Amino acid sequence: MVVGLQRFREHFRSFDNAYVLIGGAACEAWMLSNALTFRKTRDLDIVLVVEAVDSRFVGRFRDFVEAGDYEERVRQQTGEREYFRFVKPKTADYPFMLELFSRAPGDLELSLGQKIVPVAVDASFVSLSAILMDEGYYELVVATRYEADGVPMVGVDGLIPLKARAWQDLKARSEAGEKRSLPTQCRSPASPRPRRTGPRLPVASLRSPAFPFG
Repeated sequence: MVVGLQRFREHFRSFDNAYVLIGGAACEAWMLSNALTFRKTRDLDIVLVVEAVDSRFVGRFRDFVEAGDYEERVRQQTGEREYFRFVKPKTADYPFMLELFSRAPGDLELSLGQKIVPVAVDASFVSLSAILMDEGYYELVVATRYEADGVPMVGVDGLIPLKARAWQDLKARSEAGEKRSLPTQCRSPASPRPRRTGPRLPVASLRSPAFPFG
């Protein structure tokens, strides 16, 4: 189990409609439920359900970050703080990293190449942001979520297309000579770097983009 997952579950017990865990935590939950082993992961990859996120949830999330005494990263290019990724908690028994994902708010006009979107609960209150997900993959995560030991997780019907698409993207980037690795939640559950071509999975119905997370 991810270090700090129980603490996270208790902290957000009243907000289980506002988020879904994907990535390693969701893979581990499904595999353990089927008596399978999974590599250890230290991070929580969190899809925010924008239809249910409100100021109470945002405040609750900020309370968790402050209680864990997380380091807020600063983007090298702009010098601005990142409000979608929180790392290296100084308080024991907290997840090593929290990373937020979501779709674009309905009234937001995206700029070309935009990767980060604000998490706005009203016109004057924005204190979180999220890595942009493709609308089709966001809908898939929400549609396949289920409860695993009190925590909303993406189901296996969502995990497989997410992992397959990310594997394809990583392979394409590798073949193009790009050395930058993908975030943890986008890597294959079996290995961080694919070494041979896997089976093609039916993901055409997902309106798949070049990359499911923006």
